[in-house]
Amino acid sequence: MHVIVTDLTCFQAGTDTVCLGGVDERGEVYRPQPYVKIGDCDRWKLRPGSIVELEFPRRRGSAPHVEDTKVSRVIPRGIGTQARFRRALEQTLRGSLSDGFGVDVEDGEKCVPLAVKPIRSLITIVPKNFYLLTDYMREGKLRADFADATGCRWRQVSVTDRCLLMYLEDSGWTERAVVQAARFLRQQEVLFLRVGLSREYKSTDGRRGYWIQINGIYTFPQQLNYLAWPNG
Repeated sequence: MHVIVTDLTCFQAGTDTVCLGGVDERGEVYRPQPYVKIGDCDRWKLRPGSIVELEFPRRRGSAPHVEDTKVSRVIPRGIGTQARFRRALEQTLRGSLSDGFGVDVEDGEKCVPLAVKPIRSLITIVPKNFYLLTDYMREGKLRADFADATGCRWRQVSVTDRCLLMYLEDSGWTERAVVQAARFLRQQEVLFLRVGLSREYKSTDGRRGYWIQINGIYTFPQQLNYLAWPNG
């Protein structure tokens, strides 16, 4: 089975894997496990829009991480087209976080309680009032503010988009580089966010649950240069 990569996300520092999410031709979402090694990801030059083959996939996830899929191998199959990538985003597009996750996600609340069981953990939205921010408390980290179509707004949401983080790292992690990237993203005609729910996590203030994070930030018709397309 072939999927187009829509999510490449970072784990905490010190891990040697990345989390990959992809969408098949029918619009079904998969998160292959075991996770892809960082060395393989770099060697294969995986990026959003890459095509990968999932060998012998078997669903194994439970809500909310229903996308979890046991595979024997992930095999790189080159880069897809920009049109196919956009279609995958549109196939998984939801009007709001509550609609996408199938539960009431409260305005401003970044942690979905364990008692609430979302029906999925990976969605796409078209945000309003999107702002990219440096996390001043944690060097080399990004946050974002955004609202969904209902007007509900979230602030200081963690950005785990690996390619964007690497792009900014290559730019020296300067304030100017972040501001320029943020301005470019806001200027584009269409902006999609891949929004995910973390594994169970307890914060320092005692909140335990599934935390909202931004897995991918994609624009059309233009993209930041790490998403250049070799074909149409």
